[in-house]
Amino acid sequence: MAQSKIFQCASCENCVEAWDDGNPYYIDLTRSRQGMPRSRCKVYAYHPEIPAQPIEGNDVPHLCLDCNHEFRVDSERPRETCTKCRNRNIIDTCRLEGRTCPKCRSGSFEGQPGAIS
Repeated sequence: MAQSKIFQCASCENCVEAWDDGNPYYIDLTRSRQGMPRSRCKVYAYHPEIPAQPIEGNDVPHLCLDCNHEFRVDSERPRETCTKCRNRNIIDTCRLEGRTCPKCRSGSFEGQPGAIS
């Protein structure tokens, strides 16, 4: 079962939804007519679907606490900087509770239970 959590800033309208299972994926190899691999595509396996292929990685949603940019970090190719501003002040969106809001810089995030899948 997957659980979401809604993080709302106590001072502004900034709101982030986080799912505890991230975005698990497997790689689909598109093949040419000759049977050779042509491209590698990520296919997300959202709960409760069970893919035929094994899960190969997980794209975990992150938030930059400097510029408020949301992006994914691949478990197979981890990164430590924001994809927009390149600062190192990034965090997994599931860990936003009590963090200062990067939009208004005065409030902090408060979490509430969200959907269950």
